[in-house]
Amino acid sequence: MENRPSEPAPAAREKKPWPMKWIVLAIVVYIAGYTFINVAYRKPPGAAHEPAVEARERALRTVQTTMNGWSRVTCQLAAGSPMAEAEPAEVATAPLPQPLDRHLPPDLPMIMPGEPALHPGAITVTAPARVAAADGLRVRLEFPGGATVPAFGETLAYFKGNHLYLFLQDKRHVAPDSQPVPAASPLVLVLPPATLTAGTWQASVFTASQTFEWTFTVE
Repeated sequence: MENRPSEPAPAAREKKPWPMKWIVLAIVVYIAGYTFINVAYRKPPGAAHEPAVEARERALRTVQTTMNGWSRVTCQLAAGSPMAEAEPAEVATAPLPQPLDRHLPPDLPMIMPGEPALHPGAITVTAPARVAAADGLRVRLEFPGGATVPAFGETLAYFKGNHLYLFLQDKRHVAPDSQPVPAASPLVLVLPPATLTAGTWQASVFTASQTFEWTFTVE
């Protein structure tokens, strides 16, 4: 059989590049469309849904009133806050009972977020005998001169049946998104206005070594 020379393969068609005007137009259309969607559907600043943050904020501002009749309220501890002149209540001081939970109402420890980390510092408590409901309660804390007192954490405040329980904690337990409060004497513990109803109240404050109790009237 006669061998015929193979025919050369047809030359591949040369691909022509896109004209630059179409490339530029595609980029412009993409940028314009992306910008429109981003601006039209973007949430306003600060409106992002953050469940954990929102839950902490809700817990701080909510008075819980469905926990076996107990209410928990957020209070503030601040340095240098002035107190109005008022008749002082007679505050009784005693050593902290041990174990503490056996000397509290049986259902109170059940709703608390664990055992409180009570503050160890030596403290003197001054409180008014009468307060206006619209003003809130202000309790003055002082420390011995020259004493080294650790910083304070979150104060736990609960009330039921006209009895207010305050647990002063150390810096191991702070409120969400908060910092420990330096122990600058004096400190003033403030319950928000319109927290306590009118009537005769009993208050109990707990630290790691002492308890303070007094009776006061909300008018």
